Amino acid sequence: MNYKFFLFFTMLALSVAIVGCTPKSQMYYWGNYSGNLYNAKKNPCAESLSEHKAGLEAIIDESKTRNLRVPPGVYAELGYIYSMENNTQMAIELFQLEQNTYPESGILMARLIQQAEKRAADGNERGNTPAEISIQNEKEIGDLESEKN
Repeated sequence: MNYKFFLFFTMLALSVAIVGCTPKSQMYYWGNYSGNLYNAKKNPCAESLSEHKAGLEAIIDESKTRNLRVPPGVYAELGYIYSMENNTQMAIELFQLEQNTYPESGILMARLIQQAEKRAADGNERGNTPAEISIQNEKEIGDLESEKN
């Protein structure tokens, strides 16, 4: 009886050790997402936004290369950047990819797709992008301050 009891707990302990020590497979590839986002928020300019955009595209490409799912929100964030650049067709495609990959984002993505389609139909794809307008406003404020001095 003691032998069977000892054998049972030894096998149980070995099973737990083997399962607990097995490395988990990676679900997403995040790349340098945090660093790129931090830089884009810390230094809001066209260059840092462009670097963040390139970083998001690299995450998507590398995720496909590694046969991993693209992390949640990456398609949507890249779509938002394209929307700010007035590339609504690419923005809509990315919003649809986010919606298909993560169905729980369906309501938000449907709303963003609807707004992008409305914007394209209204012909608002011309002129300055919101990022360009923001940068221009910052330059104008800087020019006004330099004129005062």
